[in-house]
Amino acid sequence: IGKVQVPQIEVYLPNKRIATGQGVVICPGGGYARLAYDWEGTDIAKLLNAHGIAAFVLKYRLPDSLSATHPEQVPLQDAQQAIRMIRAKAKAYHVQANRIGIMGFSAGGHLAATASTHFDEGDKNASDIIAQQSARPDFSILMYPVISMDKAITHGGSRLNLIGSHPTEAMIQYYSNELQVSNNTPPTFLVHATDDGAVPVENSLRYYQALKDHKVPVEMHIYPSGG
Repeated sequence: IGKVQVPQIEVYLPNKRIATGQGVVICPGGGYARLAYDWEGTDIAKLLNAHGIAAFVLKYRLPDSLSATHPEQVPLQDAQQAIRMIRAKAKAYHVQANRIGIMGFSAGGHLAATASTHFDEGDKNASDIIAQQSARPDFSILMYPVISMDKAITHGGSRLNLIGSHPTEAMIQYYSNELQVSNNTPPTFLVHATDDGAVPVENSLRYYQALKDHKVPVEMHIYPSGG
């Protein structure tokens, strides 16, 4: 899927008998140029449902969105709004407001990591119940994620599509999520293959180290092959 102009959430709810109360926002990958909406989105949602987990597949705007004045900001805005909306409607979705995480693959992993390192607690004085909600995920699941905008290890297409060919140093720093980890970054699960030819494994390694340094609970699985 490409040329997304209107963000959407596709809701997949498990059978109530096995529901765990957990919910996951799923961010498909695609190099910030398109969305691998089925095999990194809806297929994963059905898998999570089988384990009692509610899933919300995010069709987020890409940086080429015609409505964007700051194109690099729109994917994050959509991820944050998705988390807020699901929290606001947690009871209707049979999920617990404090058990809502985010999952992403490749460039979608970058978006999930960005949402995990760039968030606010909401505006408690807002009249809109959605705006009152925190945008912080309670956990993140990052599958072969793009983490850094450092040219030495980044995925070139994702970097180019997100921040352009002549980004400022501030933009590079802002979207290099290994540099944005704090003690409040949510617990994280990482998966990567050493022979990944698109997204170097150093992305996960650097993020793991940053999480460890900030004493954030983290689990990482590195496989020797898998691409």
